[in-house]
Amino acid sequence: MNSAAAPGIDAGRRRRQLPAEVSAFVGRTDELTALAGLLRRGRHVTVTGPGGVGKTRLALRAAADAANRYADGTRLVDLSGLADAALLPVAVAQSLGLRGRDPRPTRAAVLDHLRGQRLLLILDTCEHLTTAVARFASQVLRETDGITILTTSRQPLHLAGEAVLRLDPLPVPDADRDPGPGGAVELFATRAAAALPGFTISDAELPDVIRICRRLDGVPFGVELAAVRVRALPLAELADRLDASFSVLAGARRGAEPRHQTLRAAIDWSHGLCTESERALWERLSVFAGSFDLAAARDVAACPLVPAGQVGDVLAGLVDKSVVLRGGGLADDSGARYRLIASVREYGAERLAAADQEADARRRHARRYQRMTRGFLRHLLADDQADRVRELQREHADLSAALEHGFTAGEPDRRRDAARLATALLPYWLMSGRLREGIRWQDAILASAGANPAESRAESSAASAGSAETAGALACRAVLGAMLGAPEAVTDARAAIAVAARSGDDRAGGLGHLALPLAIGLGRGRYQESWEASAQARPLVTGAGSDAARRCLDVQLGLAYSLGGNFTAAAAAGERALAGLGPGERWLHGYVAIASALALYHQPERRPECADAAGEALRAQQDLGEPVGQAYALDVLGWLAADDGRFERSAWLLGAAQSRWEQAGGRLGGNAGLEGHRSRSAAAAARVLGADRYAELRARGAGTPIEQIVALAVAGGDALPSVPGPRTAGDNRAGTAAGQGGGDGQADAGELTSREREIAALVASGLSNRQIADRLFISRRTVDAHVNHIYAKLRISSRVQLTIWERDRGPGSRPDKLSPITRA
Repeated sequence: MNSAAAPGIDAGRRRRQLPAEVSAFVGRTDELTALAGLLRRGRHVTVTGPGGVGKTRLALRAAADAANRYADGTRLVDLSGLADAALLPVAVAQSLGLRGRDPRPTRAAVLDHLRGQRLLLILDTCEHLTTAVARFASQVLRETDGITILTTSRQPLHLAGEAVLRLDPLPVPDADRDPGPGGAVELFATRAAAALPGFTISDAELPDVIRICRRLDGVPFGVELAAVRVRALPLAELADRLDASFSVLAGARRGAEPRHQTLRAAIDWSHGLCTESERALWERLSVFAGSFDLAAARDVAACPLVPAGQVGDVLAGLVDKSVVLRGGGLADDSGARYRLIASVREYGAERLAAADQEADARRRHARRYQRMTRGFLRHLLADDQADRVRELQREHADLSAALEHGFTAGEPDRRRDAARLATALLPYWLMSGRLREGIRWQDAILASAGANPAESRAESSAASAGSAETAGALACRAVLGAMLGAPEAVTDARAAIAVAARSGDDRAGGLGHLALPLAIGLGRGRYQESWEASAQARPLVTGAGSDAARRCLDVQLGLAYSLGGNFTAAAAAGERALAGLGPGERWLHGYVAIASALALYHQPERRPECADAAGEALRAQQDLGEPVGQAYALDVLGWLAADDGRFERSAWLLGAAQSRWEQAGGRLGGNAGLEGHRSRSAAAAARVLGADRYAELRARGAGTPIEQIVALAVAGGDALPSVPGPRTAGDNRAGTAAGQGGGDGQADAGELTSREREIAALVASGLSNRQIADRLFISRRTVDAHVNHIYAKLRISSRVQLTIWERDRGPGSRPDKLSPITRA
């Protein structure tokens, strides 16, 4: 991070005719390093990115850093106010000090002056003059050998030999993570302190600042405009007003170019650069709330002006102009992903509504996610289950948007489609652990039908008798509530059964019968009654025609048998649930393993088998990223650790479990017996460790990334290292290797196996786990396991940290066949 001007840099700027910095430079360390490398290796570099992302500021800082490499200095040509392309040579001549000194035509005079010079020429803000700038730059590069050209533009010039550095917005942390240096939060704090001396961000205020920065997508210009508002608005109010509208940032910034006086003006400038087709696609793409791929763009945004076959080319134009962002951490193995930053998206949405095209675009958007959900349900228990769950998780923002806009639409058919989508997504709400969110959407259905979820379920069902949507919503609410241990789950299930009977909805009735024994057994601990309810439910669930529902009934029956002490019956139910399923199905496998672990826990002589079952469950649910199943497995492992006297391990396992329970919105299904095991283990650990030490380890378990927790839990480790950040090669704090002196320093490479070192180098080179698997001819799951073990050994938690660690080892430590250069 560079938070202030480097020593002597202002003098260098004046000597090289660059404007002085008037505010602290924040972040962009990696980008500066990448840009410096490009300038060393080539003669033409273009910095591109959306408006307000900081292209000019980065270029000027890089030019100042590199000034001593150019004997004849650096020159800045600001083209933002130049409307006539024919005057480009005049602007360059003026920057070079040639105006009035040479009687020849301006272009010839400029070229003659530049021959024999060693100079860095910065052409700033070229996007509205790309053809003229490309022609001029090409001629300069051909006719001189000592001139390097650095251009900034919202789109590349597409010249031979042009190196392009795409500048993304600053990183914004998740709400539950501390912000790292050099990101949007630091920029906000720095600018706010300049606007309001003495300003600091307290722990209580940090979530509001993160919310502000996230709403602005980390775009520096927007963050700076927001930071100034702290003189007049409390942070919470500023965040709330930004959530409602960007108009709170409407005031002009004095002294800036017109396009950088307001956020709206910056977007207007981009809009003016687009073709009619690009503007039409921009408007229709604004219905996407999250990232999207090319197929989604074709499905949703094609229109008479941009037919489906032309969407790819027009989208490429919007990417070229930095209106649409590609990649930047969004790309994955399935192909490129795209997104609009929030301010650009809302600008397009305004124009879409003004053109009276919003309803059509919203319908097409909703239909896409209805089709995706139907495909998910058709392959619900297939071996690619984890990939399909991750696909929906990747599309989660747009699933929510389709529901939100459907329920608020004026057309009854759109509200009905939204209700059907919300209930069809029940397996997704379960497999992603979004139980509370799923309940919220069922409540929206009940509210739309005139039923109040806060009323008694009997009153709700009577008020909406005959409604299939109401029956489905009550049934889904009952299943989700039973998983959380909600007291009303039994009532919801019985109401769903009654309404489904009146409306003739066998599916909703089957779901109600599926939820009832789970709610009775898990939530209320009445196991005999739960077994009887399961027996009554079986023909009804089977008759509804859902293989998945029948298997789920066996899973929850196995759970009820485990908790009720009938271990033989529990094992048989688990076998029935999994019969014929492939190993790629993870959700049911995980819950059968949880039921097995709970049964084995109650048989002291089989505790090693219990640990194995809990580990199996943890791995299965980790493949899905499902927090409830992870939490059950972590809890059981925490109980086992306490029983074995391994209290530090128990403390952080229980803390990690609690963070997953809080994410889901409930704990242990509200089961009193399971809560008793947890309370006993926690009390024993706190008694032996002391309250403070127990609380510390519990908090560290809650705050450690789940990938690292899983690796350590399955490996059986007791010590949970802290991870303040990756240690550099020269950092000898706390010993030079893990385990020396009990320090928390990062491990040396010697602790990695040769295969792990090879995989670490491949990760650092920018390859995904799937690409590594293909290169090494091993399975993706094997690579996943190796990466988790590497994280655990090095005490890190991300690919970025691993890349930094690999870089700091030095080039000599890498395999010769790998490039030490990673992608920016």
